[in-house]
Amino acid sequence: MGKPSSKSDSTEGSLDAEESWTETERQALDETIDRVLAQVAAGQTPGPDDARRILSTMRATHSGPVSAH
Repeated sequence: MGKPSSKSDSTEGSLDAEESWTETERQALDETIDRVLAQVAAGQTPGPDDARRILSTMRATHSGPVSAH
């Protein structure tokens, strides 16, 4: 008899989640990644101040008022 496998099944859940994506969701993610990679290659990434402003706007838009920590 063989020895029991000690390999972790930790990747099984992530594979299940990936398999549940629709083709439309996968295509949208691929397009987003391609667009961001093109921006990085062209040197069109935001600096730290711009990134903070963008994130602040996103937080306000998606989660209501932001509390100061």
